[in-house]
Amino acid sequence: MVITEYLPVPDLAPQVTRFVERCLGSARNSDPRVSEIMAELLALGASSWAAVADGEIRAVFGAELRHVEVGDPDYTYMPARYALISPSRWHLASSADWAYAPDLLDHIARDAIAAGIDRLSIEIPIDEAEGIRVITDGGFTPDVLLAARGTRPGNLPDLPGVRIRMATEEDADALLALTLEEADYHAEHTRSGIVGGQDPEPSRAHVATWLENQRTGGLPTFVAEDAGGVVGMLPLVRAGVGEGPALPVEYGYIASTCITARARGRGIGGALVEHAFAAAHERGMTVLLLHYVADNPLAAPFWEKRGFAPLTVTFTRTPLIRN
Repeated sequence: MVITEYLPVPDLAPQVTRFVERCLGSARNSDPRVSEIMAELLALGASSWAAVADGEIRAVFGAELRHVEVGDPDYTYMPARYALISPSRWHLASSADWAYAPDLLDHIARDAIAAGIDRLSIEIPIDEAEGIRVITDGGFTPDVLLAARGTRPGNLPDLPGVRIRMATEEDADALLALTLEEADYHAEHTRSGIVGGQDPEPSRAHVATWLENQRTGGLPTFVAEDAGGVVGMLPLVRAGVGEGPALPVEYGYIASTCITARARGRGIGGALVEHAFAAAHERGMTVLLLHYVADNPLAAPFWEKRGFAPLTVTFTRTPLIRN
């Protein structure tokens, strides 16, 4: 009979360090990822647990427990309270050890509840079939997808009455309004937990960053305008090394795509994406990435039609404890 214990990672830090090294196939002290992962698992405010079977660690799961305030960089696009297990925070001796995941997740869920948190999420690569099966059997549902596709020359359409151009400083207020409209749409139409009626200052800071990046030689922010003014936006930013599983050294990231309600259905979103393809391709980038909310009724068909394929899925469970 196998005796299984679920123990806090801080109580087993040396053993967990060696376990992570084995999971990564790393020689001791030679892989900087090990120290980075251990720092995440042992961070103040983290909930990290190990499944130990007959004295041997078989699985480690750790979550970041977050209360997002207005001044937090995540405020505009994350729930107000959440526990997130990112890919660097879960490690298994083998695929069969997903069997320990339900109990590990329940331990994290109890810590989250004690911290006043009501959402538990885990990000899993799309090809991790056993993990996805176990997670969905445990009551988790798809929440956010990270998707990618290769760049290509843009097929720039001619839309009657609509002009696509690079944003200017004079567009800042319009970009802010679109950003807030996008948040309100998610709050009303999805289960993402994104807050509606947001304080505008964090979004204003994002807009300023997009425009500054463009001004200093970064990737452009595109806007679409018709006779009534700016009706859509697509900020494209440069991203790079070590920011997720199986990502290229450098890639373009679509930070947002929003078309105001009165202008939807006219091909404006597709036109903005074509300009993003063209801009990234001209600058030698080979891949575009983006996140979209799984139950956003406008997002999945739009991105799938344009060839974006999921790399990872973030699954969420609320309430936190299994039925």
